Amino acid sequence: MASMVPPKKNTAYVFEVGLTSQADTKLLQVNPTLATGDVKVQTDDGSLANITTLPTGAASSKRVKVSLSADEMNGDNIWVQFSDAAGAEWCDLGVCIQTAAQQVDDLATSANQTTILARLGTWTGTGINNVLGAMRALFRKDGDVAVPSDINTNLGGGAGAANSGTDSLEAIRDRGDAAWVTGGDATAANQATIIGGLATILAAIPSAATVATAVWAAGARTLTSFGTLVADLWAYVTRTLTSGAAPSAASIADAVWDEGAADHNAAGSTGQRLNASGTSADPLLNQVPGAYASGTAGAALGKIGVGRITTVSPVAQGGEIELVRGDDYLEEDGRALEWIDENAAWPDLTEAVISLGISGSEFAGEVITGTGANKKVRAEPDAAYTSALAKGIRWYQVQAILATGSVVTLVHGRAIIREDLAPSVPAEE
Repeated sequence: MASMVPPKKNTAYVFEVGLTSQADTKLLQVNPTLATGDVKVQTDDGSLANITTLPTGAASSKRVKVSLSADEMNGDNIWVQFSDAAGAEWCDLGVCIQTAAQQVDDLATSANQTTILARLGTWTGTGINNVLGAMRALFRKDGDVAVPSDINTNLGGGAGAANSGTDSLEAIRDRGDAAWVTGGDATAANQATIIGGLATILAAIPSAATVATAVWAAGARTLTSFGTLVADLWAYVTRTLTSGAAPSAASIADAVWDEGAADHNAAGSTGQRLNASGTSADPLLNQVPGAYASGTAGAALGKIGVGRITTVSPVAQGGEIELVRGDDYLEEDGRALEWIDENAAWPDLTEAVISLGISGSEFAGEVITGTGANKKVRAEPDAAYTSALAKGIRWYQVQAILATGSVVTLVHGRAIIREDLAPSVPAEE
């Protein structure tokens, strides 16, 4: 049967244990009773769960066989926990299993060995016709070593002629040693010849000062044509440019500002910004709202004066309202507060809820005309509402809650609240 050594990850595993008797802890329990919930498994740091296959005990034996599924073994550390739920027969036990990627059976097989031998190559001869023989022939040149015949086998282009006596590393080293010894040291005459030649070469090399003088004296001084000489020039200690006076700050500024704008218009550059600003028209001459997006200053300016609101007494044309505390402002008396949108600036007011608010105090209004170019809203504050208003200059707004749930302020302005100076009932004579 296949080996289970060591336990393999994600592979079913079987092992056996003995459970210590609670009656006598020196003994293992014979035929231990195992019920669902007595044995649990935890894979790595996962949840502790009942084992898939409940362990079984051999008849009249103290041996308990435990079988773990591949799923239960799919971890690096497997914890198996035994605990007698009834609590009266055997003692607790914990078993930790550490898995491996391969088992003994996964090691070299006959097929693997064949693959290895094929990659080493087939040795057809005998004796030294092996890997060790080839290594010996590579390093040694003595008579006990010869190049294996398989090395020199004709592969189609002719037989090889490798010989350990002349071609091994040892033979090559010996030939080098002999050449080094017989070569001898350089003679005094040779040394003098070499030194003389070097002196001639060095004398022909001009000094840095000579080169610098020649460069600055030339009519054209394109430094890129000198190769590494440019670096040599800038490495020279003294680099005084005497060919002309340095430009003044004013001349540099003039040259910069006189540059053509079209030649300095790269994206993101200062030149591009200057070009853009130079061609910009006066923004106050632009039509509003025009193409200005919602939320911009141009869009906001476009709203000023666009929506024409007609107000009906007692609302002044400027939007200001004047109320007397304790007065009724009813439609039937011709005193209702009305606002008319002549230019269709308001949204659709169909089913909208209208309210008039004065300094935090609200009064319900109504939609008279909800659509079209002359939408109209009305408020009829009564005496009870106006009596509660504090006299003085206040602020009011007419607000609509649209059918969509949006809150829109239609009109806002100043409210003058005056005191009721006359009695509310006629005086008795």
